[in-house]
Amino acid sequence: MKNVLLMLTCFALPGLQANAGMDTLKSEYHFYTPQTHHTIQFDDFSPHNGKARQSLWAAETSLTFHMARIYMLKFSYKYSDRVELGIGPAFQNWKNEEGSFIGQANAYTLVLSYRYYFWNKFHVELEFWPAWNRFESFVDNNTYKGLELWVEYKLGYRVDMGRRFYLNIQPGIGHPVWAQKQWPGTEDYDNIFEVIRNETIFVPQVLLGFRF
Repeated sequence: MKNVLLMLTCFALPGLQANAGMDTLKSEYHFYTPQTHHTIQFDDFSPHNGKARQSLWAAETSLTFHMARIYMLKFSYKYSDRVELGIGPAFQNWKNEEGSFIGQANAYTLVLSYRYYFWNKFHVELEFWPAWNRFESFVDNNTYKGLELWVEYKLGYRVDMGRRFYLNIQPGIGHPVWAQKQWPGTEDYDNIFEVIRNETIFVPQVLLGFRF
């Protein structure tokens, strides 16, 4: 006991050791007793250190959806090393003058997503787009107001651009699931399987993300 008290009060010698080729510094503290020599090392997790903890939160917006007059801002949370959960607002103002669903949407939307990294930066993502839509039909010139649900499935790869910014390249497919109001074109289907088979579309998606 006397040796321990003596050494704790006498020898605590700090030192600094530079990591080769890095700005990170490591602090070492040496504790001596008559019988032993102990070294405790602390890493300095500086912004230039690869070991620095990555932010758990990020904000993402689409670089491609605005071409279809869809505007979104999604906040994502890194739940684990492989899973990210997302939520955010969107406004859909798309317009179709031919094909299915001829008219213009005015849909206030909540985006919900589940992203899973299965290898390195490759991932799959499932997105739900519940919305309240005021759809203006170009077929009968009526306005249909009600709730609806759209879903998208994506395969993506994240490209990091420094510590804060990144791109998420995510091509995928999407289709309607349910609509409270049946506007012209939607009443032609008897069940959800016919809707999926006939109304599934390709979804080009590139997201710009910022970690904070």
